[in-house]
Amino acid sequence: GKKGAGAAPSKTDGGGKGGNEFSNAAVSGAAPAAPAVPVDDGGFGKMSQEVQYQLMEAAGLKPGPNVSLALAVDKFRREKTKEVLLYIFFLFLFTTSTYLQRDVTDAHAYLTEVKTSILDEPFPGLTYRKRFEDIRTEDDLWLYLNNVIPNYLFEKSDGAIDFVLAVNVVVQAPRLRQVRVKKLPGSSCRLVPRIDEIETCFPPYSDANQETEPIFGWPPGRMIPYSTSTDLNTAWYGTGILAYDGGGYALDFPLNTTRNEMVAAMQYLRQNRWTDTQTRALFFDFVMFNPMERFFLSCRLLFEFLPYGRIHTVPSFRVMRIGLDSNRDYAVFVLDGMTYCMIVYYIYKDFQTWQFLGGARYWKAKWHWLNWIIYSIFTVAAVFKLRYWLISFQWTRGDPSLDATQAVFDFEAHGWTYSQIWNWTAFNSIFVWLKAFGYFKYVGDRMSHLASTVIQASNDISIFLFFFGLVVFAYTQAAHTAFGTDVASHRSLANSFFQHCFILMRKFEGQFDPVKEINVYLGPILLISFEMLCVFGLSRLTIAILSKHYANMKDVGEDDAMTVEFRTTMYRRLGRARHRFMDFFLWRPRDDVAMFRQERDREMEAIEDRESKPKKRRKKDLGLDPAAVRALQKHLTHVQDGVQVLQDKVGKLYKRYAAHGLVHDDEEEDEGDVANQVQAFEDEIKEVKTQPVPGNKTVLPPTWRVMEGDDGSIFYFNVETRKVQWDPPMVMSAVAPAEEVIEVQDLEEEEA
Repeated sequence: GKKGAGAAPSKTDGGGKGGNEFSNAAVSGAAPAAPAVPVDDGGFGKMSQEVQYQLMEAAGLKPGPNVSLALAVDKFRREKTKEVLLYIFFLFLFTTSTYLQRDVTDAHAYLTEVKTSILDEPFPGLTYRKRFEDIRTEDDLWLYLNNVIPNYLFEKSDGAIDFVLAVNVVVQAPRLRQVRVKKLPGSSCRLVPRIDEIETCFPPYSDANQETEPIFGWPPGRMIPYSTSTDLNTAWYGTGILAYDGGGYALDFPLNTTRNEMVAAMQYLRQNRWTDTQTRALFFDFVMFNPMERFFLSCRLLFEFLPYGRIHTVPSFRVMRIGLDSNRDYAVFVLDGMTYCMIVYYIYKDFQTWQFLGGARYWKAKWHWLNWIIYSIFTVAAVFKLRYWLISFQWTRGDPSLDATQAVFDFEAHGWTYSQIWNWTAFNSIFVWLKAFGYFKYVGDRMSHLASTVIQASNDISIFLFFFGLVVFAYTQAAHTAFGTDVASHRSLANSFFQHCFILMRKFEGQFDPVKEINVYLGPILLISFEMLCVFGLSRLTIAILSKHYANMKDVGEDDAMTVEFRTTMYRRLGRARHRFMDFFLWRPRDDVAMFRQERDREMEAIEDRESKPKKRRKKDLGLDPAAVRALQKHLTHVQDGVQVLQDKVGKLYKRYAAHGLVHDDEEEDEGDVANQVQAFEDEIKEVKTQPVPGNKTVLPPTWRVMEGDDGSIFYFNVETRKVQWDPPMVMSAVAPAEEVIEVQDLEEEEA
């Protein structure tokens, strides 16, 4: 019975299933460990081989006989902590540099005021209100050029071009540019047989149909030659209905031009029909600078001469900042450079991971796809930034005397490049913060369930969105084909697509009547079927997919052991940091008891820290077994309760002896009687110590059990050390056997 009770149980390696290439106890050069205290590996020993491979990959290790799960856990903890903190710092750099590089609030206020003042300037001399957007004919156009433009270009009636709205400086000569097409013979026009031949044909605009013969200009008698986009330093423009080349017939108004001179020029051009049926576009460009906010504002007014005889107006205003003029600009430039340096570092780390895992396993992770999307967008934004800053530095260091006589710089194209920087940056902000969602699983189990749900549901949602997009496009094409000619909201595929998006957002007002008027049957059928299928059907399928995966995730239970281990470690460290902060800044112990408790807490924190360190750092801390120390501390508390019970017993015995006259205060008492009384008292105390304390089971150490042999004899068995003895073990004996059997290898197993 004694030997059977003390038989050692069979051991299992920490690698889970048999045949693994690594185990909890495998360390290079380590000898097989003697029977020791079993190690709690936090559930790693129950992992399947595939999960253990994933654990090793997360830690950046390759499975092998010299690699242990304890090493993987420690490396994963350190690398993941570094990764999380580094990404938080990257988010700070990216957000700060983006916010400081563009003052969106002030730029919006400045743009709104100037844009409203220019576009809402009324036509003078009319009994009704007419503005820029109301221009439809050539008469409206020349009335605007002759009366409205001089009102905001000339603050003083007799002055030159200087300020706009009192404070905005005009930085270069305004330019009026015309784009024309060739006059073709009537035979080139596409006619039907019943219509007679037309003598002259004016084709739509295209690069091949552009007119290049000189035309008259200002002052009288001057001929304006055709200039290419390179000659004018002007880029193509595609914001209107058509895209136009940067060339044409340019007429620049020097900054010393007076109001009367500009009015006379406009009247002369109108009277001599500077614009006619060959004109396809007219551009009026000017640029202003606000010295208070340091904003450049490019203003372009486009008048498109449509082939069907009407004029379409398109305004364009672009706010930008050019150059580095203050310490703040240089600081922001440095922050942006640091952001891109971190992007280069992340690309380098991803290449290392690619080489480590191989292409198949690397691209299996969805977060790696997201990383390269972010890198690609940063690369595109970097190209636009490099182009913008190179051109900006070239212009700021150029000759300023040319600005007074001609428009030497295309601020519109430069503003377009500036806007593209922030369009791509804004688009990238979504993915940068979406990547932070992957770290939420280290915050808590609920956040981990949510993040895992999104990842697992991504495949189903991608397939659903593809199918959903096909359905929306089918209805978009149907609506554009059926109603695009008559309904403005469906005049193009893009407009029809956005209109269906509005329907998905439950904006049904004004949708039904226009299509019903065009086709009383097809219109309602398309609209109602789209609402039933997409709005009330497919749009709710996304919620169903997410709900299903979230329910499955909650049913499975806790997430992977690496995440739990990392989260527990971080919570413990953050809690210690918080307590130390509060102790140092908010509260300090004032008495000896509080000082003792604080010192005891620090010692226990130091013990726990040593447990979490790798084996190379633990070899110097093998004086005591931390598990035995914790057990000793726990049971010393219970022993203290037992001592208190013994003290109460002694007090009762003392009162009993005093009641029987065994204790006297007489100094002349016989020494022999006193010795007899003391001996009797000590015998009584020994008898009390050997008796078990009622209601207190902590006298026996936790690793010891009371066993009964075949013959009914009682003995004591240690479940950890397999030691058997007849005498009741002392509490302190729980430490000695552990210290004798614990070796370096066993302690490393406990870390796992």
